[in-house]
Amino acid sequence: MKETIDTSKQDSQKIIKEMQAIQYFNEALKSSDFDQQIQLYNKAIELNPDLDEAYNNRANTKSKLGQYESAIEDYNMAIKLNSEDAETYFNRAKTRSELSQKEQAVEDYNKAIELNPKFTKAYNNRATIKIELGQNESAIEDYNTAIKLDPEDAGAYYNRAYTKSELGQSESSIEDYDKAIELNPEYAGAYYNRAYMKSELGQNESAIEDYNKAIELNPKDAGAYYNRAIIKSELGQNESAIEDFDKAIGLDPNFAEAYYNRGTVKSNLGLNESAEEDHKKGIELGFIV
Repeated sequence: MKETIDTSKQDSQKIIKEMQAIQYFNEALKSSDFDQQIQLYNKAIELNPDLDEAYNNRANTKSKLGQYESAIEDYNMAIKLNSEDAETYFNRAKTRSELSQKEQAVEDYNKAIELNPKFTKAYNNRATIKIELGQNESAIEDYNTAIKLDPEDAGAYYNRAYTKSELGQSESSIEDYDKAIELNPEYAGAYYNRAYMKSELGQNESAIEDYNKAIELNPKDAGAYYNRAIIKSELGQNESAIEDFDKAIGLDPNFAEAYYNRGTVKSNLGLNESAEEDHKKGIELGFIV
């Protein structure tokens, strides 16, 4: 009669390898060097090929390095090992969007939300992809859900405001920008976009105030100076408009529209020779008359 096989040694070796894998995994979490992280996750996976978190985290690092295709392979493996982790679907969706795989990204966000119906970031990100696909109404529904889940998320109000503006819902868009600014008074982009919406509605003085704040928060935003200059020129504040055009061009020397429109304002002031130079420069840089 044969004796039973003693598997205790094999089990012990497996446990040791799994513990070593966890050590490498934890070292990777502590490291701020991406290449080192990948090396440590490699070792962890070599010791424990079933460690799904290691595949997910290695994929995250690869994605940060722009190694998107390889990252997708790791996410696939992580999902194969654990198909119930919403975070992995979320991460794969972000990487797929980097590869312009928009429909597949939406599918992954769908799955992440199915697994975790309170996954606020998944709603936000899915909405962003839907906008790129031209599904603005559906995107707003996602932002609505995200805001319901996290009413303090200034970014969600900002994104919904932008989407509403694309749908021509100007007043409602401004209300959302108001809320974004209330939640985050340092939100330069919200002041900028609210200013643009106000100018579209003819609220020029208030728009200038918002551009002032946007510039205070982000003084290197050439677009804010340019847009403020346009409004000032419409209000007859030509000298001040030229100063803003000057600033925009100083920040972006290839700003064709700024050259051309500065030329127009100079022309209004009778500075014809300088105006002609600006018009010529703007056209050289690609401004279409």
